[in-house]
Amino acid sequence: MNALVLSNLFPSADEPGRGLFNLRGFAALAEFCDVRVVVPVAAWRHLGSPGRWLGARTETHSGLEATYVSYWNLPRVGTTLHARAVRAFVAPYVRRMHAARPFDVVLGVFAYPDLVAAAALADELRLPLVGFVLGSDINELGQWPSIRPQIQRALHRSHSIVSVSHGLKERVVELGVPADKVIVQHNGVEGDVFALRDRASVRAQLSVPPGRKLVCFVGNLLPEKGPDVLLDALTGAPDVHVAFIGSGALKDTLLATATARGVADRISFLGRLPASQVALWLSAADALCLPSRREGCPNVVLEALASGVPVVASRVGGVPELLTETNGMMVPAEDPGALAKALVATLERRWDPIALRASVPSLSWADMGRTLHRAMVEAVAARTGDAAHRNRP
Repeated sequence: MNALVLSNLFPSADEPGRGLFNLRGFAALAEFCDVRVVVPVAAWRHLGSPGRWLGARTETHSGLEATYVSYWNLPRVGTTLHARAVRAFVAPYVRRMHAARPFDVVLGVFAYPDLVAAAALADELRLPLVGFVLGSDINELGQWPSIRPQIQRALHRSHSIVSVSHGLKERVVELGVPADKVIVQHNGVEGDVFALRDRASVRAQLSVPPGRKLVCFVGNLLPEKGPDVLLDALTGAPDVHVAFIGSGALKDTLLATATARGVADRISFLGRLPASQVALWLSAADALCLPSRREGCPNVVLEALASGVPVVASRVGGVPELLTETNGMMVPAEDPGALAKALVATLERRWDPIALRASVPSLSWADMGRTLHRAMVEAVAARTGDAAHRNRP
């Protein structure tokens, strides 16, 4: 089977940390079928590189060939036309790829604009479609009146939709999709990268003082991830130090707020790090904190647990499917007071790293690959069966 995968969330030479979870999931899928990835890239993201405003380029990541196609669309202003722009610029390349080696199925990953554009391409090529939803594409974008109808049509066009959590499945069903069309498959984790390590030796390697109470935040420094909530919680969690791993628009605001409150010496911004470095910082930490306002199936929770580290997180999205009282604590979103108390309690408790790692559902991405492949095989079979039925005399 030859699969076309369309998603803007995929690593590139320019953004090696973008969509790493998709890279791992698609690589697992490639164990079962041929996978060609097409990555729409908004041209305005490369205004400093004029040579990349137009056209396409090809890169290979983890053995997967990906074609990056630039497209033009005005951010914010052209929201309702976003998917149409993606489809218009991507289509010529997809047609040539299909003519050279025909696709059997289309996988659209991220509801908008990718799945909506993938649905249009699937219609043009008369191919079955499978959707894959990840979190904010449904939790947030699915609620926008201007694009909600487009997402709904694409979801209904899909033979099935793979969701990374049961909570996200509920949101998809609320958009009018029959529950039996939605398949839940939690993310995997690279168990060989995120592994149990000796904390003292890792701390020495990273120059973290042995007695420091260290909490890691891993994610984009954006409102939906709640780094500001964690900063607010520091006033109620004395002596706690936070390492913010990630980048985003809130960094300057967070630093200014920390300075004004006199806690700047208790935070550090490490920027985006490769997975190997994230794994080291998690192994050095006493806890991971994920104070998100919205979530799908946060992979960093699984990565922390696989590293033998407890988790304090907001009770949102798929988090309750991953955490119990045996491997962490959950608090209401946007509640700095509750978050501070949970952090203090977590840091005072003795945790068994082996038991924490054992709470991870899958220490590989193989299950994700099998689920995506099965969904696509069923979509192809259903499409073939429909065609045979229509062609009966």
